[in-house]
Amino acid sequence: MRTSKSSISEFLHLNERNLFWLFVASGLVFIANWFLGTHGYFEIENDRLRQLLSAVSMCTPVIGIIVLFSQECRNEIPVIAALVFFSMLLMWPTATITCFAILLFCWTNNSRALGIGILVIVQVFAGILILAERKEAVKIIEITTLQTAKHNLVLRGLTTDGTFCTSLALQEDYPVINGLRLVKTFYRLKDKDYDYRKELFSLSLVDDNHAGLVIQHGPRSQRVVIDLTIKNRWSEFDENVY
Repeated sequence: MRTSKSSISEFLHLNERNLFWLFVASGLVFIANWFLGTHGYFEIENDRLRQLLSAVSMCTPVIGIIVLFSQECRNEIPVIAALVFFSMLLMWPTATITCFAILLFCWTNNSRALGIGILVIVQVFAGILILAERKEAVKIIEITTLQTAKHNLVLRGLTTDGTFCTSLALQEDYPVINGLRLVKTFYRLKDKDYDYRKELFSLSLVDDNHAGLVIQHGPRSQRVVIDLTIKNRWSEFDENVY
């Protein structure tokens, strides 16, 4: 029993620094999740650079495997803990999982081997997602904009051909620095059964705190009033609203 306790104490003493940064990273995850839910996420304005960095983030498990292969990865731990936070704010989930896996499994040779196995699986799934995205050639386009005294609204759609959209997002862009913006989503709409021409959608101002999404569907039209005072709805969808 004493031997077991002494082994645990020795393990905690040797890995005190790693435990500290794992705790810090866990706290940063909660902060980042709160920020995403109340303010939005950060996005690089340049399309090509954003796509390039997103593709690189999908390959971060390879970098994580290399880090875990090294016997001593203590110097990288503070940087990796910070990357957990920033990758969440930039909506790079593969990079977030990779960084957290390094923090969880960088203790011993056996734990590092387990972490490497998990990151191999993560990289395989990330590769499948990359191939699926290339096959579908899905992209995001701006349909229309609406500038008000308080908001600079942008209606974006998900499309494969540049004409028909399967889902929409009413967002607002806040410039942070040159080349980087904060994106807040007020409303998401998704219809699994139909594709709609982007020309069918338009925005109108109701008052300072409300905007109207006008949907022209055949001989009839529908107006969805969106409250601009609500918290960020980046993960919520209204399905089959038509």
